[in-house]
Amino acid sequence: MERAVFHSGFFFHNAVIDAGAFFDGAVFHGSVNLSATVFTGGQARFPEAEFHSDVYFLETDFHGNVRFDVAIFHGDVSFRRTVFRAGVWFGSWTEGAPHVPSAAC
Repeated sequence: MERAVFHSGFFFHNAVIDAGAFFDGAVFHGSVNLSATVFTGGQARFPEAEFHSDVYFLETDFHGNVRFDVAIFHGDVSFRRTVFRAGVWFGSWTEGAPHVPSAAC
């Protein structure tokens, strides 16, 4: 869903996503709720995404790499009790860039 534009809320609460999730450059105008979602395979990518409302990743479990590089958050964002089992990037992406190898929030 690269460069997609979502005009209302985006909800995948309590879902399991087995493949990679690619939201490169996506624009979310409504709130985003991916709480209690499990990303089991591949990358979850949100580079250059723009979030105009609140974003919830409560108790989300990322098994692969996660990219938020150059993402813009205009509202509140919560990663409470989220687990990043592989790398997570919030800065600029380049191969070998500093990243958090794993984390729990």
